[in-house]
Amino acid sequence: MPQTASRHTVMLTVLHAEMSRLTSLLQSGICLKSSIGMAVGLFLTDLPGFDQNYLNEKVQTIFLDGSAIDDLQRPLSRPRHVLALSAAMPGLAGAIFRKNSLCAALRTRAPSSTVADEGSGDTVVQLKLFNTIAREKGEALLRGGGVFTGAALLRFFGDHSSVLQRALGARYDGSDFQPLQLHTSIRADSDYFLTITTPETEKSP
Repeated sequence: MPQTASRHTVMLTVLHAEMSRLTSLLQSGICLKSSIGMAVGLFLTDLPGFDQNYLNEKVQTIFLDGSAIDDLQRPLSRPRHVLALSAAMPGLAGAIFRKNSLCAALRTRAPSSTVADEGSGDTVVQLKLFNTIAREKGEALLRGGGVFTGAALLRFFGDHSSVLQRALGARYDGSDFQPLQLHTSIRADSDYFLTITTPETEKSP
């Protein structure tokens, strides 16, 4: 997780129709725990809504710590990783970074990593989802919850203030809270375990 001053919990309740607007928050990255030595592919298929078929067919670009990778058997080998997923990107850049691309030789090569280099234990993966991947799989991740930096939440709610205006309720560190107060209560130097919920009467399709 980011090394910040403190950790808080936030639960935001919105109508189901609002959930799709919240998925763009995942571009900033949701921090999830995993284990050193776990393969990238296994980490992803353990997430809600992801399976091997989806990874093969829909996830066309994968960046691990800033470098495009093709091999989903690559192990998580550090205490912290940044993992970004995207559907196919346009143009030459999309062709270069697409999985198993014929243009892959044009990439800057990332150093290989092995489990032996880092031992074993826990790791934190900052997972970033873009374009259709965020729209299709983001809701399930937000419902399950994960850690976001306060700075990321402030940026998002600053740009999407109507989300808080239309929210049905909020809880901050276990206490009921006015949703609009979140923007003035969140601190950029803290971490927040954020969960997005919808009322029981609002069912996902």
